[in-house]
Amino acid sequence: MRLFKQSVLTLSIVGASSLALVGCGDDKKPDAGGTPTAPAASKPAAATKPEINDEQAQIKTRNAYSQAYNSMIDDNRSVAAYYRSYKGLGIGSKKRNGIGFYGGPDDIDRKIKPIKESRSAGSGDALLDSAADAVVASGEKLMAVWAPLDPYFRGKGFMEDNWAKAEENNAALSAAFEGMISDIDKLGKELDRVQDQKRQERLAKYKAEGDMLMFNTLTAMDLAKKLVNGVDKTENLKNKEEIAKVDATTKQLEAVLVDLNKAIADERAKTGKDPHYNFKLIADKLSTLIGGWRTLKNMPMQSTYRNVIGYYNDAIGYMNRGFDR
Repeated sequence: MRLFKQSVLTLSIVGASSLALVGCGDDKKPDAGGTPTAPAASKPAAATKPEINDEQAQIKTRNAYSQAYNSMIDDNRSVAAYYRSYKGLGIGSKKRNGIGFYGGPDDIDRKIKPIKESRSAGSGDALLDSAADAVVASGEKLMAVWAPLDPYFRGKGFMEDNWAKAEENNAALSAAFEGMISDIDKLGKELDRVQDQKRQERLAKYKAEGDMLMFNTLTAMDLAKKLVNGVDKTENLKNKEEIAKVDATTKQLEAVLVDLNKAIADERAKTGKDPHYNFKLIADKLSTLIGGWRTLKNMPMQSTYRNVIGYYNDAIGYMNRGFDR
């Protein structure tokens, strides 16, 4: 069993094993759901509601995909966690466990709901839309298998029939879980790809405009993501080559944080006031993340690993709140 386990996809982690995702929006200001969105469309004189153009609708769809993905990998409420709990029953083995497992088909329905509600507009990326469709399809398949069995497992019917019904349906339910988990992973990779592309576009824009606060902040977050992704590849700190890569990323991140703190100071000198406090919070938290990695190398425990993930989660949270300067 691996000591370090994570689900770091698309600029995010949730709890000790997954992430709060930065959405695929293109603006600095987050919406109430915590993911960046484009500015609201201008209101025409004769209209009663703002018009939403295709690009805004696509941003909204990408953010909905991110929201759904977040909920599907959300630590102990993830689909994988439900499956682990189910596998803990030990169906078909000599060591069956009658404690029961948590989660239900209604939870799956809630997790795919944001995709279903926003899918009609499309995300602007065919591969991402296809991955989202696959998650919905596999989620509905899981619900179809799980729903008839839900009362049986909640009522611990296996104690009455000596696990007969559980064993009869184990293969189908296991396959449905595994199918959805596989599709969730594919959605995460597509979100990651699209988000990276959008982020590179924003980086070019910020650099051209001379907005070094945003340029250095996004660059630092990219490196922080690379750092936390790299930790899992170290094989419990046994792979020296991967450790060296994380160390190299750490040094790059430190250099960018110097630039970010300089940009914060330059903004203060230029305007006579501090820039939005989230810039400094992110810079400080990423410095703490670096310290967390160095602590982890000296104290390779699950608790110190969770600290690393927690620091990154905090930085993501500040990013999601935006920079309304």
